[in-house]
Amino acid sequence: MTSSPPPAARPTWGVVVMAVAGLLQGGCTVCESHGDCPGDTLCIEGACVEAPPASATVLLPSGPVGETFDVALEIRFRGGEAIVSLERSPDEPGEPCLPLPPFTQRVEGDVDDLVTRVVVISGVPSLGRSFALSARIEVNGRTFFVRIPVEGPTPEGIGGLTLITPQRRDIDAIGEALLDIEVEAQGVTRAWIEPLLPSTAPSTPKAFLTAAGDRHTGRVPTIRGPQLLWVEAIDGDVTRLCGHALVGGPAEVGSDEFEVLLTSRSVDGDEHLVELSTRLTDGGTVAFCEGRSESTDTCRARVRASTAPESIDGLIIGVDRGVVEVAAVPRIVSGPVEVQLRVSRGEQHLGHFGPITLQPAHGETWVAGRIVIDDAGQLQVSAGADPPTPGLPW
Repeated sequence: MTSSPPPAARPTWGVVVMAVAGLLQGGCTVCESHGDCPGDTLCIEGACVEAPPASATVLLPSGPVGETFDVALEIRFRGGEAIVSLERSPDEPGEPCLPLPPFTQRVEGDVDDLVTRVVVISGVPSLGRSFALSARIEVNGRTFFVRIPVEGPTPEGIGGLTLITPQRRDIDAIGEALLDIEVEAQGVTRAWIEPLLPSTAPSTPKAFLTAAGDRHTGRVPTIRGPQLLWVEAIDGDVTRLCGHALVGGPAEVGSDEFEVLLTSRSVDGDEHLVELSTRLTDGGTVAFCEGRSESTDTCRARVRASTAPESIDGLIIGVDRGVVEVAAVPRIVSGPVEVQLRVSRGEQHLGHFGPITLQPAHGETWVAGRIVIDDAGQLQVSAGADPPTPGLPW
């Protein structure tokens, strides 16, 4: 959605204005707009003064907004680039259960001259009936904030429960492949992850949380890149939602590399290991890749750890065509284990398989799914068609 700036934009200077008093000098040129001022000066409070490193004018929103809206800023700065991002304003953050996804834009500048740029950030969600955003502008190692007051709607069914954990935005996509959740709510609760980057993959499976009074705890599988955590509470015929924005990183994976991650949990609480195994097929060439395999250009170990009652195993696959099949193979375990796998390329979530319970005592393994890469680099990710079966997968 793109909107034209209104004819009368309102200037908002954030912390920049605080320094203006020290910049004013006797005999300054009287002005009404920046265009009235020469060189590296700006029109502030009717006088041309030395330009601060960055300043901004809020163009949009210019009135009440809908469920999503555009933020448009005219920024003026001197420097190689400006990094513009949106945050909740701490003095008026809005409804806490309405998540604000990460929005960041890099704007090219000029190290020698002041430049003026218009930045438009689309698809910003309303955070309630009355709230404020803070535009964070970073130039030459200095940070400035511009407050943006907003009036908007609150969608039905949002709020009425309290997310206790997590409160931060950034998570470790490997160490927190299963993220601890704690909420205060009434009724039955469950949680899931919604990808934010373009993806054909659906949201992760909904995981039921365990209640102890009003406190509900559990774990939900996370993904790479920007994502939304949703918690749902069903109490009789009333359903409430609470969301929280997350970013799974650090990347540490090339944009054209596949990361396959397997997490498992022993039903009996035992220490164990379930190994990830892959078969790579390209025409008549077949190769196999496991965590124990020697690293090659097409396969290397990502992570392997086992701490009762969970284990994790991951691989990096570097192929540009062919078929990649992924399987779960119990190695050190006797009791039943619940396993699930996720597949990503760079920060893009491609698929999530499971959870499913294996019976290692019966020799069960599970071919969870496969990735098909055609000669043009197009991807197709699909879940395995067969249930767990006795014997090795290949």
